[in-house]
Amino acid sequence: MKIGGANKLLELVALLNQGSDHNCGYELIELPKAETLRPALALYFESIINWKTKKPHPARDWHISLSPMPGATKDALHAVIDEWFFKTHCSPSLGDRREWVRKNAVTFVVDEILDVVGEPTLDEVHTSPPLFYECTWQDIALSSARGHWLLHFGIND
Repeated sequence: MKIGGANKLLELVALLNQGSDHNCGYELIELPKAETLRPALALYFESIINWKTKKPHPARDWHISLSPMPGATKDALHAVIDEWFFKTHCSPSLGDRREWVRKNAVTFVVDEILDVVGEPTLDEVHTSPPLFYECTWQDIALSSARGHWLLHFGIND
């Protein structure tokens, strides 16, 4: 599966988590080509346009920092995706008898993402945005020989 297919899966679960007072956005974003992750992230965040000024902000205004994610890649991705798919205040409840459905769904999405990106290293991306970004979000950078990606989860009102 390519990035478009992985994003359709993420979008499907985001739609299941929608509510009357919030929107969810889950997306795998291929970052701009760059030698290393930091410049790729800088180029990405510089491309976000401030809706008020109609201008982007320089990367330094985003205060981007990285924290390597501990543990095995697949396990770390599984934990993050499970949290956003099934453990937020707006997540659908499957009940204890459907735990296997939850585990299989998350494993399927993790495998599809890894099919796109290869064998990545994972870093949590921390920002202090200069504009409204999301009410709640988590950004995970994935880097491999194939390139750099940002796995974005967000909730806004």
